[in-house]
Amino acid sequence: MLKIKRVTWIIFILITICAAFFVGSIVGFNQGYAFSAFYRSTSEAYLTLTELENLNTGYVKLTKDSLERRLDTYIVEHSTGMDNKLFRALVPNQNSVNRLMKEVALYRVARLSTFTDKTIKDRINTVVASYIAKPS
Repeated sequence: MLKIKRVTWIIFILITICAAFFVGSIVGFNQGYAFSAFYRSTSEAYLTLTELENLNTGYVKLTKDSLERRLDTYIVEHSTGMDNKLFRALVPNQNSVNRLMKEVALYRVARLSTFTDKTIKDRINTVVASYIAKPS
């Protein structure tokens, strides 16, 4: 009887730990995502506002250069998710991602990045090549 009680408690503790981990992961992820989205949207809105003001005052080349750099930055940022196999397995609609990134890749092939840093340029080229090779 004591052995059954002990085994029951151990199973109960293991289930509780697993449940706490699972719930904590979901809550933690959602909180982290909300935090990231909140602050990222603020900075993105400000950058977009700056670019719109530049366009409105006639600084088209400055705005185009800024958008080109931002596109390259997003491509490099996207590559971090490509390196993570677990993350890629969690992408809910990979076909949509592939279609959108293929458009980005085709643009970058037609208009090459102006980054001079070889590491960054190689990273951009790797992402571009991976999406050009994928069927639509």
